[in-house]
Amino acid sequence: MCVSKAWNAYIRDERFTKRHLQRSINTIASTILFSLWGTIYPKDFFLLALSVDDSFSTAVEIWQPLVERRGWGEISILGSCNGLVCIKNTENAEIALWNPSIQKFKRIPFTPSVSSPQYGFGYDSTNDDYKLVEIEKISTPYSVDVSKWSWENISNGSWPYCVTVTYEVHVYSLKSNLWKKIQSMPSKGLELVSKIQFSNGALNWVMADNNMSIILTLDLATEKYGEFYCPVNGILDVRIELEVLGGYLCVCIRNYNNSEFGIWIMKEYGARESDLALFKYFSSL
Repeated sequence: MCVSKAWNAYIRDERFTKRHLQRSINTIASTILFSLWGTIYPKDFFLLALSVDDSFSTAVEIWQPLVERRGWGEISILGSCNGLVCIKNTENAEIALWNPSIQKFKRIPFTPSVSSPQYGFGYDSTNDDYKLVEIEKISTPYSVDVSKWSWENISNGSWPYCVTVTYEVHVYSLKSNLWKKIQSMPSKGLELVSKIQFSNGALNWVMADNNMSIILTLDLATEKYGEFYCPVNGILDVRIELEVLGGYLCVCIRNYNNSEFGIWIMKEYGARESDLALFKYFSSL
């Protein structure tokens, strides 16, 4: 950037950025970004390079933009894509998009949320835009016919009202630098039980109750929802998480009854139950 104006202009060109990203994906080994827990200041992030022979380099401490020196605030990673990392300061709710490689960052305007939402971050290749999605759980109590409730119900803590649960969804576009509200998430009476992962141009997460589970998706280009088969039914005594390993979406479970850990690798994204290629692995912990 400092050699000349011509070089500076060239490397800031969008076409150069895309070509450089693709070359990096094809030729450079993985880099792991991690942070330490329980530190005094939430600035302890480290980069660790993984070489082609699977050996690790020395971890290098790296500055992050949401440094907060008041109290014990924590910096959480909301997601990453194409070398960009979306981070949030839990103390003051600031969110930023951060490129650790070149130490550039952009603060995102405060979200419309008033509670503790969940976030997903990914790339919309159709519109060449990075998007952050905020999913906020809204619980609304409503009354029912009191005459149908006995004193025994009420004395046992079964109060004469019920709760409806909906999920409001807001999307931030890096290109427009604005938040907008989109169609609420179709919950079907299920709870959001996993982290939100980006894969195949969509954000993905698990919705479940004690009897069934589905994988719900949000296409970042169309901003439309979809769903497909989840190989795990219910969440009773089981913890379900989504991960992306080697480019494949994976369903990971931990069974608390027998301490088993299982991984299902989805070899064909979005396939239905009838033709889903799954690899299953169990090991006692």
